[in-house]
Amino acid sequence: MENKNTTLLNDHLKSLQGMREASTDEFFYTRLKARMEKKLPEQGWVFPLKPVWVVGILVFLLIVNGFMLKQKSTMITTKFFHLILCKIFVEEFYLSI
Repeated sequence: MENKNTTLLNDHLKSLQGMREASTDEFFYTRLKARMEKKLPEQGWVFPLKPVWVVGILVFLLIVNGFMLKQKSTMITTKFFHLILCKIFVEEFYLSI
């Protein structure tokens, strides 16, 4: 039984002795790489606006909003100040509005 296995093994080893390492053309991998890169989709931003622009616009809108709130606050303070002055004037001269 052992002799039979040895003979079979030797036959397989003899068939493997004639094998050579597989080789390719000189520029096969260069062409393969170029073809694979050609098929890759573009790696870019798909939305029309880039995040940098969105953040910049939001910061600008926040600054404009703060400026407008400050103007409104100043306007209310000014109106309130004029109302108090008018009330003091009326009380001083005993007038009615």
